[in-house]
Amino acid sequence: MGRPAVSRVLGTGRNEELLKRVKELAPDRIEVMRLGEGSTGAWAKSRTGGEGADFVISALGAKAPVETMLDSMQGVRRGGRVVNVGGVADRLPVDVKWLMDEQVQLIGSNWFSTAQGQEVADMVATGALDLSYLITKPFPLSEVNEAISGRATDLDGGFSNYVVLP
Repeated sequence: MGRPAVSRVLGTGRNEELLKRVKELAPDRIEVMRLGEGSTGAWAKSRTGGEGADFVISALGAKAPVETMLDSMQGVRRGGRVVNVGGVADRLPVDVKWLMDEQVQLIGSNWFSTAQGQEVADMVATGALDLSYLITKPFPLSEVNEAISGRATDLDGGFSNYVVLP
């Protein structure tokens, strides 16, 4: 028995061209909003009949304003989860009473375990996960630091697949 598919994705970002590419992945299931065009939390609630999203994944960069994450957190439903896989420029002032009242879980990420990485690799190998939309960018191991630091200027954004070659 497999895991249920996500029926709808609400995505936000700063780069309008990249947001268009995200929407093109599944135009009937993905809605996008450019950051700065209003409250992302309110937008998520408006797209879910006032309920909010089941979960929010915050993948902001280390220099992003803390307000951006706080706003997105408001788009999660009662009993939902907020998963942070990025960072923000300052400490996050969390309203723990709101977390309690709404039964919201704030979860940090240590990326993934070896077993979880293997599970993803197996899904790719069997065709259960299609990553053909990614643009592979290979780097020799000796240039891994340059590869990582170049992400900030990568025009392909989240469509990049960084591969480190031994």
